[in-house]
Amino acid sequence: MNTTFLRLCFICMLIWPMLVQAQLTRGTIYSSGYGSNSSPGFSIPGFANGLAGLSIEAGSDNDLLGLVIAPEFGLFVSDRWLLGSRLTIGAAALAGETGVGGFSLSPFARYYFNPQAHNNHFFANAQFDLSLSPGTVGANLGLGMTHFLAPGLGWDTYLALRRSDFEIDKNLRVSLSSRLNIYLNKDLRTNRREALSGIQRGSVMIGGTNAGFAFGIQSAREGTSNVSNFDLAPNLLYFFTDHLAVGTRLNLATNGNDNFNFTTFGIAPQVRYYFAKAQHQLWFIGSAYEFARSTGKLAEQDFEVNSTSLSFGGGLNSFLTPHLALELAPNLNYNFERNTTRVGIDLGIQFFLHPK
Repeated sequence: MNTTFLRLCFICMLIWPMLVQAQLTRGTIYSSGYGSNSSPGFSIPGFANGLAGLSIEAGSDNDLLGLVIAPEFGLFVSDRWLLGSRLTIGAAALAGETGVGGFSLSPFARYYFNPQAHNNHFFANAQFDLSLSPGTVGANLGLGMTHFLAPGLGWDTYLALRRSDFEIDKNLRVSLSSRLNIYLNKDLRTNRREALSGIQRGSVMIGGTNAGFAFGIQSAREGTSNVSNFDLAPNLLYFFTDHLAVGTRLNLATNGNDNFNFTTFGIAPQVRYYFAKAQHQLWFIGSAYEFARSTGKLAEQDFEVNSTSLSFGGGLNSFLTPHLALELAPNLNYNFERNTTRVGIDLGIQFFLHPK
C-alpha cells in the first residue's frame, strides 16, 4: 500500500502536463502561511500570523523561547501549472535547557483545469511532505477549487487523501481543508508598491479564517478505531468607521476516537484602530481578549481546562493590493490561568473585503 500510494503521487506529478495544453497567464505568484494561532508560545489572536513568529514566554516555570517559520510559495510556470513548496521551521527552548526543533519541506504540483473561468477554478494537486526532524516522508493527493473573493484574494478548498508517514501501515486519511491565499498576477505585482488601502466604513477584515476536517479510513493500531479531527476558526472584524474595526475570532476543534477525545471551544473579541486611511502603509493598534475551554477523556480519565488571556499590540500593514496586506505586529499577551507573559513579534497576511 505504501509503495502504491507513493508511486501514484509521483506519476500524477509527472503526467498531468501531458494530458492537456496550457492556456492561461504564467508568472502569477502564489503565497500562503501555515503558522497557527493554536501553536503554544508562537502566536496569539488579534494579530496576523502564518508566515513567521518569534516569541519569549515568561512565567512561574522556565522561560520558553519559540520560533516558527511556515510560508508556502509557488509560481505559475505555465498558464495552468503551479509549482511550489511549503517550508516549515519550528524551534522551542526552555531557559537553561536544550531546545527542540523541526524542519520540513513540502513540494507540490497543482494543475488548473479551467484557468480562464470567470471565478471558480478547479484543480488537481499532489504534494510530498519531507520532514528531517522527525525523519518522515508523507504525501497527499486530491482535488480542489479556488474561488476569488477579490483581485489577488483566493479562497482555496481542498479534498485529499493523505499519508503522513509511509513507514506506518494503515494511516491513510481523507481530509477537507479551506483557507485564504494570495495570487498575484503580473499586473497586481507591477502596482504593488503604489497599492493603497481600501479600508473604509463597511469593510470586513477576514485574515486568519480557516477550516479543516479529516478522518482515518484505516487504523494504524490493531483494535483501535480511526482518529478523526475537525477545526473551524472564522475571524471577522467589521469597520464601523474608516479607522475602527470590532469583531471576534471563534475556534471550535475536536479530535479523537473510541479511546480518547478532545474538544476545544474558544472566543476572542477584538478591536483594532488604524491611524490613517488610503495609504500604502498603515499603522495600527489592537487588543484581544480570549476565553478557551477544553474538555476530553484520556486513559479513562475526564479532564477540563479553561484559559483566559489578554493581548495588546500594534504594527504595520503594507498593502500589496487594496485587499491584501503583509502585517508585522509586535505584541504582548498575558495568560491569567498560567500566570505567564508572552512577548512576541508576528509576520503574516491580512485580508480585507470592501463594500462596492
